[in-house]
Amino acid sequence: MNSHISRIGRLVLIIFALWWSFNSPTWGQIPATGLVATPDSHATSVAHEILGHGGNAVDAAVAAMYALAVVQPYSAGPGAGGFMLIWLEKEKKSIVIDFRERSPQSVAPAIFYQDSLTFKIYTEYGYQSICVPGMVAGAEKALHFFGTMSASQVLQPAIALASNGFTISEALANITTEYYRVIESNRATSELFFPDWFPIAKGQKQIRSELAQTLNLISHQGAKVFYQGEIAQEIAEELNRNNGLLQLNDLTTYEPKLRPAAQGKYRNLEIISTPPPSSGGFALIELLKMLEQIDIRKYSLNSGSYIHMFVEAMKQMFEDRESYYLGDPEFDRLNAELVLSDHHIQDCISQLDTSSASVVLNPIASKNDHESSNGCHISILDKYGNAVAVSMTLNGFFGSAVTISKYGILLNNAMSNFSAQPDENNSIGPGKRPQSSLAPTIILKNQKPYLILGGNGAERIISMMAQLIINIVDFGLSLNEAIRAPRFHYNYYDDRIEMEMRIDAEAIEYLKKLGHKVHLRSDFDEYFGSAEAILFDPVSQKTAAIKDVREKGVVYIQ
Repeated sequence: MNSHISRIGRLVLIIFALWWSFNSPTWGQIPATGLVATPDSHATSVAHEILGHGGNAVDAAVAAMYALAVVQPYSAGPGAGGFMLIWLEKEKKSIVIDFRERSPQSVAPAIFYQDSLTFKIYTEYGYQSICVPGMVAGAEKALHFFGTMSASQVLQPAIALASNGFTISEALANITTEYYRVIESNRATSELFFPDWFPIAKGQKQIRSELAQTLNLISHQGAKVFYQGEIAQEIAEELNRNNGLLQLNDLTTYEPKLRPAAQGKYRNLEIISTPPPSSGGFALIELLKMLEQIDIRKYSLNSGSYIHMFVEAMKQMFEDRESYYLGDPEFDRLNAELVLSDHHIQDCISQLDTSSASVVLNPIASKNDHESSNGCHISILDKYGNAVAVSMTLNGFFGSAVTISKYGILLNNAMSNFSAQPDENNSIGPGKRPQSSLAPTIILKNQKPYLILGGNGAERIISMMAQLIINIVDFGLSLNEAIRAPRFHYNYYDDRIEMEMRIDAEAIEYLKKLGHKVHLRSDFDEYFGSAEAILFDPVSQKTAAIKDVREKGVVYIQ
């Protein structure tokens, strides 16, 4: 009798456990307030606050985006653009919101391509370098379709941060000093970052009253006030007074795009990333597929043979990037899906030289070395299993250096991300989105978010993220170990391998014997980009949210 009751009891417990697994709002061991990784402690705290009040990953990501607009103004803000990748756990669906900047409709390409210096002069900074910002519209679209909270709720922490003031970080102080010449080119920008003629200093308190007013307007009137209302009018008038190209019509007609994600596999994992006009997603997936086919894990991590095969695969990837998926899909003839086909991957591998450095006979034609390493990334996983990876940038540090003083808005210089040569896929044209290497990425394991990552670093984002993934998946490193591991990158402009000097001297000599040019950099060099990443493995119970040691930042884990 007792054994019969015991069996019934066990059956009841099993049924209850199954019911709970399907109906509980959490899965695995995700903390009740989720996992967050951002470049700044204020943004991390804001995202945590939103999650703690019942918001989902999209709500928290938008709140963090606006918080970074306040505390990291050299890379983020209403004048910026970027990409948001969303994983919806319940629907098992991914979507990309492309809020990349768009060139003015009145742009005349011939003006930028008069001679070798003209492109640099017009696009480096100043009023002609400005594209239509996408951040405000992108954030609104994310909240409208995928969020659970109102704009006023989500923006309130950033408004409070701007109104009450925040302490200047070491990073902001150092970057302000470093880019003194850029900032001083515009009076309003100088007044913002050089109060009393001196750069803002670490530890000082800064209040952003004008930006607080702007965020308050957006929170109550929505993106319409930015693209059609009083803010739009002020932006258009300021640029018109200073011979800028962007006009009111460019703002009123701007729309962020919902795009299907770039998708592929690495080992038993599903990779979801950004499609064109970002080249980063397809480049990352193509590189990983090649490295899987040559079984990169059979080489010792960061040995000479490992780096050689990795670099040779990167050379193939960069050639394909120029030919197949660099540009705006609405204007340029792209064939991104081709590069992920098994036939194409095998064709690339057949061309890899295992015994010597291949000769680059035709260096990358566009020489578009104007993509700045500046940018910021946010990774979020909520208690429901929804994930968001969002990367955004003003392009150059402090963007165009043009500030709309009445509203405290620093505008981008996204025109610099077009090709420096005419008649190419990514060349300047009216109403085009320039290419980007931003690659916010979510990796699924058994159809659940396993890695959520992204970062800054221009084209180094691609090699950085591939190395992080391989370090974890193939060599069993923890997320912290993977991020701290030595990095290298194939610099296709100068046909050489850039690497941190912590890489073994024997590996360096081996690479030189194979014919590679090697350039050593510092132990943890910012050149290689910095990542914000989350790892969650419900099977092994591994949980981590990490900010790259190559750039200061804070993460929150409960």
